[in-house]
Amino acid sequence: MRVSERVAPWLLAGPVVLVFVVFFAVPIALLFATSVERVDTATFQVVERFTLHNYRRFLLDRFYLGVLGTTLRISLLVTLAALVTGYPVASYLKRAGPRERAALMLLIVSPLLVSLVIRSYGWVIVLGPRGLVNGVLTGLG
Repeated sequence: MRVSERVAPWLLAGPVVLVFVVFFAVPIALLFATSVERVDTATFQVVERFTLHNYRRFLLDRFYLGVLGTTLRISLLVTLAALVTGYPVASYLKRAGPRERAALMLLIVSPLLVSLVIRSYGWVIVLGPRGLVNGVLTGLG
């Protein structure tokens, strides 16, 4: 095996590894470094370095535990909702013919092709005071 054949995979992976390090590993390391510092909230000066004060406060304070519980509950519900709605669609797509699959995939992906601004206005219309959701809920009492 020539040297160039051994080096080629590393040259190809190099840019990807560099992007990973710059945009993922370094920010995570900085986040961890600042999480083990105690900062005075009035002056924003570092009071103590290399402390577990923030972690202790997070794990022992009822407020933060409540927020963590709410976050985990919402994430579990959203995951279950995505699974309940996505699995039947994926199962149907697997059995569908090529033309039908292409049309259904276009329907599924089409909201991603719409501008974020237009999509946000659509949600405002649907969820607004005179929107579809509020109208249905008002009709139900």
